[in-house]
Amino acid sequence: MNYHGAPCPLCGQIFKEGDDVVVCPDCGTPYHRACYKEKGHCIMEELHESGGEWVNPNKPKVVPNIVSQQTIAACPDCGHPNHVDNLRCENCGRRLQSAAHSDRPYERQYEEDMRAMEEDADHGQPMAEIFGRIDPNSKIQKIAVRDIIAFTQNNASYFVRLFKLMSMEVSASVFNWSALLFGPFYFLYRKMYHKGITLLLMELATYLPSFAVAYHLMPQAINDPSLLQTMAFDTSGIGFLLTISNIVSYIPWLLHIYAGFTANKSYFKHSMDSLQQLSLQFEGNRPEMEKQILRRGGVNPVAVFLGILGVFALFLLVSVFITMTLLPLVP
Repeated sequence: MNYHGAPCPLCGQIFKEGDDVVVCPDCGTPYHRACYKEKGHCIMEELHESGGEWVNPNKPKVVPNIVSQQTIAACPDCGHPNHVDNLRCENCGRRLQSAAHSDRPYERQYEEDMRAMEEDADHGQPMAEIFGRIDPNSKIQKIAVRDIIAFTQNNASYFVRLFKLMSMEVSASVFNWSALLFGPFYFLYRKMYHKGITLLLMELATYLPSFAVAYHLMPQAINDPSLLQTMAFDTSGIGFLLTISNIVSYIPWLLHIYAGFTANKSYFKHSMDSLQQLSLQFEGNRPEMEKQILRRGGVNPVAVFLGILGVFALFLLVSVFITMTLLPLVP
């Protein structure tokens, strides 16, 4: 019971540290032991009748030491100041806001997914039993889960559980089927631009032998368009080039498989490194840090569109170059 700064109801003296204090077992009203012994009973009959509890009349109001009042909210149970985006109190764990009223759809989706995980745990799902709920106010490698949610945004519940697993240094890899299917474009989508561009350039490089073969066979196709249907080209003199072209045609598949095995680990490192960097850069400026998390995190469909557009443009330019180069040479 916190009776700091409160007066004794009998003598009126403010309780000081070290005072011998007793508390009524029914309503919680504090007294100096000597005062209570002299009176012999609690004087708060109205609280006893109503079943209420004593409240410190001099309890100091919680005034958060935060510049902007719009960024905090006091917990209705313990009064602890929390950030307005917190779903639960950092001190007592009480739910502060309904996920349905959250203005961030990824946080709302995260809460819905976590509830689904809790239901799965009730049905004996092994992964759900391990990660049935991961509190947004807990931490993974010293990074707050709520910051990971804000950074990953799309499919945040999957990545939070994945990052939790990776933080435990589990040796098994978790395969990423989206990265297998989309290869370098998956990394561009998740704003891992360096790796995405590197893989894309490597994949495009594997088409160079095919372009060289096309350059040698194009004059035959121009003179006899039926060869495009029969494919009965004269390949004498370019057998080695055809062999190289056939071999490197499998490399894009290998790159996609590599992407599938490494995407999750790469995204884990990318996310944690970015969040640690932002934490150091904006230490003491939480609102600005959150803005930067939202800006640097999430996904970038525009990068995927530009990447696909660039690939089509490159193929078109190569085709035009080959055609324009060979046309004057064709008799």
